[in-house]
Amino acid sequence: MNQKKSVNDDNDMAQARQTLYEVLIGIVLLMVAECLVGIIISHDLRAYVSGAVLGSVGAAFFYFHLFFSLDKALDKAEKEAIKYSKIQTVIRLVVMGAVIVVSFTFQEYISVIMTFVGMMNVKFAAYLQPFTNKLSNKIKGR
Repeated sequence: MNQKKSVNDDNDMAQARQTLYEVLIGIVLLMVAECLVGIIISHDLRAYVSGAVLGSVGAAFFYFHLFFSLDKALDKAEKEAIKYSKIQTVIRLVVMGAVIVVSFTFQEYISVIMTFVGMMNVKFAAYLQPFTNKLSNKIKGR
């Protein structure tokens, strides 16, 4: 097996974990912002907030799973890593699909639109990561 430097190197792994936490903080901040907007504009606050929370939990799962599956894939041989990554991608898609199905099934309690918006928080949080990094560094005093 070809021994290449991977994310498992201590410094790289610490930095990757820091990025994971920063993106998760971004997902939570976005969810809170969406809920605050819902207080102002929604006529069914329970469904609005439930959708935002469900979608954000799905987004957090997506990012956690992506992080850990990529870390594992980097430790495998190329062909095995490709196969493993494809399987893990299918798992993420199935879970995200299940989140949408739950939302559609319980539409009177969960906003489908806000579930989708919450799921998109994983994308928005990635863009916010430089901001959450600065915030994290300021809190830690770096």
